[in-house]
Amino acid sequence: MPPRLVDALAGRYRVEREVGAGGMATVFLAEDLRHDRKVALKVLRPELAAIIGAERFLAEIRTTAHLQHPHILPLFDSGEAEGYLYYVMPFVAGESLRARLARETQLPIPEALRITREVGSALDYAHRRGVVHRDIKPENILLQEGTALVADFGIALAVATAGGTRLTQTGLSLGTPGYMSPEQAAGERTVDARSDVYALGAVCYEMLTGQPPFVAPTTQALIAKLMTEDPVPPSRSRRSVPPQVDAAILAALEKLPADRPSTPAELITALTREDSQPSGGRRLPSRRGILAGLAAGALGGLVLGGVGVTSLQPHASAAEGEGRRAQITFSGQASSPAISPDGNFIAFVAASCGHAHVDLCRSSLAVQEVGSTQAVPILTGAEWLLDPRWSHDGTTIVVRGQLDSARTGVFAIPRLGGSPRLVAEADAFDTHPAGDSLVTVVRQSDSVALLRIIALSPGRSVDSFTVPGNASYSGWDVSWAPNGRSLALITGPRRLDIVGRRGELTGSTRVQIRPHVRWTRAGDAVLTFRVGIGREDELVSLGIDPAGRVRGEPRVELSRLQTLYRGRLDVSRGTGRLAIATGVSTADLWTFDFTNDAVVGRRRTQGTTWYGKPALSPNGTQLMYLRGDAIGDNVYVTRLSDGIEEALTSERLPAVFDVELSADGRRLAFEHSTDSTIRLAVLELPSRRIMSRESGAFPSRAVPLGTHALVGYSPTGRGLAVLDSLRATIWRPLPIPDSLAIFTFAPSPDGEEIAFLTRTGVATNLFTLSLDRSTLQLVHSFPDEGTTALAWNKEGIHVGRWLPSDELPSLWRVTESGKLTRVASLTAPCAFTDGLALAAASRVAACSVLDNRSDIWVFDGVGGSQIASRP
Repeated sequence: MPPRLVDALAGRYRVEREVGAGGMATVFLAEDLRHDRKVALKVLRPELAAIIGAERFLAEIRTTAHLQHPHILPLFDSGEAEGYLYYVMPFVAGESLRARLARETQLPIPEALRITREVGSALDYAHRRGVVHRDIKPENILLQEGTALVADFGIALAVATAGGTRLTQTGLSLGTPGYMSPEQAAGERTVDARSDVYALGAVCYEMLTGQPPFVAPTTQALIAKLMTEDPVPPSRSRRSVPPQVDAAILAALEKLPADRPSTPAELITALTREDSQPSGGRRLPSRRGILAGLAAGALGGLVLGGVGVTSLQPHASAAEGEGRRAQITFSGQASSPAISPDGNFIAFVAASCGHAHVDLCRSSLAVQEVGSTQAVPILTGAEWLLDPRWSHDGTTIVVRGQLDSARTGVFAIPRLGGSPRLVAEADAFDTHPAGDSLVTVVRQSDSVALLRIIALSPGRSVDSFTVPGNASYSGWDVSWAPNGRSLALITGPRRLDIVGRRGELTGSTRVQIRPHVRWTRAGDAVLTFRVGIGREDELVSLGIDPAGRVRGEPRVELSRLQTLYRGRLDVSRGTGRLAIATGVSTADLWTFDFTNDAVVGRRRTQGTTWYGKPALSPNGTQLMYLRGDAIGDNVYVTRLSDGIEEALTSERLPAVFDVELSADGRRLAFEHSTDSTIRLAVLELPSRRIMSRESGAFPSRAVPLGTHALVGYSPTGRGLAVLDSLRATIWRPLPIPDSLAIFTFAPSPDGEEIAFLTRTGVATNLFTLSLDRSTLQLVHSFPDEGTTALAWNKEGIHVGRWLPSDELPSLWRVTESGKLTRVASLTAPCAFTDGLALAAASRVAACSVLDNRSDIWVFDGVGGSQIASRP
């Protein structure tokens, strides 16, 4: 590295040695002095830097800094010094795919396909955000403990965009000839995602055969082959390559982009098919073909023609399907699967977002055949949808949700689509396994729940009974046993009950499980997710004897499933086929200093684990938050000046949540779980002393108020309540009308008032409540659009808003006249559902930036060794 550049970076990075050089940059191993970590410091080639210019390159590379995915190497930093352009990424201690290929030449077929799948997942994520890599090759795929990480993501795009026509005029090319698509080799600047599909196919080809699709002694000869010759099928040099892999790779290497799979997800699907047809975009099944299959299923038959051949054959027995699994959706926005009685169709909830963040999404209900790549939406534009279920005859799908501001409840929809029909109001429900009825759960205020049997066709109640349970618990779920005589109920935190047809309790157990349960086809066990560590859960089965008693310990069926803390599954009542929603989740913390007119935003974490619920010290110099990793979920604090992190708790258990800081910064309240209970804890920060109590009926989100008290949502689910101290036993309700449904609140810095937000019709209303005088005041009403968060510091009440018309969220202050005035436009897509932190005595804010991806997988075999493999 040039000495003057070393000197210019001396205060931030200490350069140790050169570790490699490529077509665009030279790579140096360096130490990040501020964060005490090894990094890869990449310096752009001087000729490129001269053509592009610092300002344009740095402006373009900012778009890549927002890419956060488990298989994408993040961008830490970028800048210009002494005329050199540089960017900084994590230093991966493993090796590149190129180094492994140099050592082994060819990889085992399952290993090659796994790496292709992981790289394809990263590409698919970036493509949906408008970023094309343009330089996929083994050198840019790093292997960290076997896991693939794509490096230099978007760098080629930044160079091409910033360089413009001047780059082309110099004769410099972007990309590597052995992996370039024909259109990229021809010098076309407007290449799209299909160019990356080509490169990924070429990399997979090399992992299987030991060399790229085309080899020549010179670059000119190589490009001539690329433009004029067809690649030799991989199976010619390696007979063990399966036919569908052969066909999928050749489809990815087609000369015309239109003949290739249009997305990496389509390529991955084609690689795992059992048929031998290539998976070009033009070969996708049509909506008419899907509807034909749905109609045939409704009549009791199955039509596979024109809908695609599945890798999990319909009606496969457990023995035939042993160990087989398949990913069904690839959008990253699919959740809540319901599998039809014949096991051939999946109904699921799909998110559709106007922005890049889930807060502004709407929900759709879609149906897709197992083995197909195309889903048919049958209900769109809902506020939210959850837990669809099929009727016993497969003709109707029942789903709980809010269609719009006026329609909330449980709705029945014909499987081919049609007008949704309201059939019940419920907190949870399930359809009868063999009859035209459903059971609904409605929580009561006296620690019991009402279970009502409702005839599905007329939508009227035919029977009802009550069961005991924690009425303040929001996670109730119910599942009807295959014999129709028992119900499995999640009735409270960590509690599973088995009740008879009249509500009599026959069995019960306490175990750390998610609030979701389904019976196996045989009816001898129930399946649920046991809470794991580091955002990973286990699918377990709990044996149920004929008398309805829970027997034995939970048996692990699938381990290390990323359920994103809200796992959903379903079992086909006719075939036993299992469907699971699983995915990945990344979260980072950002801070924003708006002391001056310009907002300075900084990402404080690097997406290597999960972070959430930020809180700021009063002077804005320390950031407190939740961190979930392999140790567990704990509370941490980081000094913003130097990035030094310290653990405030050391639980080796999952589920520490709802971190809230007092206005004076001396008390931190949070909730945490043990094996059988949930506890409310208060951490005295000066002494690090923790006081806690069992949950009882306390609400979620308890905010320290004054010296001893806490304020939180009322245990009855409406309004707010105060707990005078942790030694108190009763939450004291605040005088707020039940008609005001509060969705967020914040205490004043002096602890004498509470501000809260409610929604009525199309408006969001801001109220304040004086605690000493019990005076309730409407401060302001504004249109209910986008998402909203609330905070209160010495300058007054602030509202975080993400409006549909804005690309990013903004911070607003309530003026003395009760109006909203914009204070700052934030520079990151904050997840306001995870809270907005505002320093009590300084102009610093913090938020979480989340990216949750969930897709549907299906498995053959339920409740036994046949599902012991995982995605």
